[in-house]
Amino acid sequence: MRSTITSAATTSVIFESSPSAARSSSFAFPTPAPWLADVQRRLINSVGTAHDGQWLSASVVSTANLFFQATSDMFQAEPHLQSSLHGNLVAEFRGQLGAVTLVVSDESALVMATIKGEPVQSKLTLAGTLPGDWRDQVAKFTDALRVDQNGRMDSER
Repeated sequence: MRSTITSAATTSVIFESSPSAARSSSFAFPTPAPWLADVQRRLINSVGTAHDGQWLSASVVSTANLFFQATSDMFQAEPHLQSSLHGNLVAEFRGQLGAVTLVVSDESALVMATIKGEPVQSKLTLAGTLPGDWRDQVAKFTDALRVDQNGRMDSER
């Protein structure tokens, strides 16, 4: 995966899992959430070679940092971060009306939440797709969690 800054607001993104899967486009990254820089620093400092639940793989950190750069403004608060036994990232975002859990690997993210009492999950293929596509999929979860069963909106966004 590579990204090249072309201006302060727009980045040309090429996310590739293999040379034949490369796609390129311009994407205007949103204003980052206040917590993003701290989370990205912690992720970079968590890269290790032993994937024993303590360290993350470098490719997962790279993917997660780009994913968070594209979606951080959609989450209310900083995530709780953990590593899986396979070097993947587990990130849990909690809000007043529920939580969204992400499991980020080299090329995909599994998004999970309980919406109106029902567990819901979706696998996002990150390799060969664009950040705008990721935002559309994450919005299905974050938007659903902003309105509770009684129609009350969670205004902390």
